[in-house]
Amino acid sequence: MAALCARISGTVARSPLHRSISGFQVISKQSGKPFQQRLTWSQLKHMHNQSESKVAVPLQSKRSRFSRHWLVMMATAGFSQGFLGINLGKKEDEKKGGDPLLRVYAEAKHAHMTQDFNKAEIRYHDALKVADEMLKLKKINFKTYLGARTNIFDSLADMALVRGDLEKAEALYKETMKGCLQQGLEIDSNAIIELSIKLSSIYAMLDRAAEAEQGLQFCIKSQDAKMSAEEKNKEAFKVPDIITEAVASQEADPDKLLSEDAATLAQAEQDEEEKKRDTQALLGMALETYGRFLMGQRRLGEAVPLLERALDVAETVLGTDNGQYIILLNDLASAQILMRNWDQATKTLNKAIESATKMKSSQLPALYCNLGAVFLRTSKLDQAKETCLKAQDLANKNKNTTAFSMSQKCLEKIQQVKKGAA
Repeated sequence: MAALCARISGTVARSPLHRSISGFQVISKQSGKPFQQRLTWSQLKHMHNQSESKVAVPLQSKRSRFSRHWLVMMATAGFSQGFLGINLGKKEDEKKGGDPLLRVYAEAKHAHMTQDFNKAEIRYHDALKVADEMLKLKKINFKTYLGARTNIFDSLADMALVRGDLEKAEALYKETMKGCLQQGLEIDSNAIIELSIKLSSIYAMLDRAAEAEQGLQFCIKSQDAKMSAEEKNKEAFKVPDIITEAVASQEADPDKLLSEDAATLAQAEQDEEEKKRDTQALLGMALETYGRFLMGQRRLGEAVPLLERALDVAETVLGTDNGQYIILLNDLASAQILMRNWDQATKTLNKAIESATKMKSSQLPALYCNLGAVFLRTSKLDQAKETCLKAQDLANKNKNTTAFSMSQKCLEKIQQVKKGAA
């Protein structure tokens, strides 16, 4: 299993590549609340659209070259939770009757979501003990036991990741992966891919670059293959007339119920579309992760195409009015600056500012700081001053002390350059 996990590994990197651009990262104040249920596509999109609470903060250490924002996002996105499920095979009336395993798990989950991590960890371990006892007493079968155990390990791993305990998170994700495979999931299933992305990012943060790169390449290759296969299936598959006619009829008359066959087929089509979107979203995460990893390795020529692909996926999957899209644009601009592609970096940052302005995003001052730094590097001092003053004004209004400090330093640097030229 260790060899397997080393081969398919996984969250996403953010690198301190250029002080004015990547000298800060984005952290979500909200995303510390882990979601343990499966997020539907619409919920995932909503989660990204709630990224207004992100603020710029300095990188603190070598490990934080990989964004805490992305660690938190990956630890809370919860694709694998949906694929694994925590049903435990109980009927609703049995659940309401006070199933001890579900009860303890629910308590742990609640503590986890409210960020009471110490209590959550205790209750998750209590849930493991309850599962062991119920299996011994034959109150649950092994399949249910394995599913519960896998979910609990996954939750513990997510919590360790958010808390920055990387070695512990690695061990727990490997146990989760082992449980997934024991339950019959394929090596390239979306649940395994999500775990692999998380593991690869942990490897990168632990300076195990070869394992990180191998894992991310596997994830991208797997998701690309699935997307290609799904496109071929889509071309070969004709939606049955019963669905087309029934859905059109229901749209005309919302109160009209679909026939049982039509409803079943329509649900199957919806589930397939949801699976495709999950596949595409995970491809985007893997591309972004690998792009940031390569930036950290100073392999900028390789990083840029990956970030551009990730940007395309984000635009398709999430649209342009969301925080993750803005973050990707900023990362792409970082790489372009390091390559001294000033014109392209300016265009990319202006695009990010346009989206952030539409969203009234709290990230605007940081983006303006970055743009001001580009103008400063290209000796466009008047534009640099105007942009940094804009950043300072927005930072002051948003009470963003970090962005305010950055804008102040930018303005001071402009004054120094002007004095030197005088």
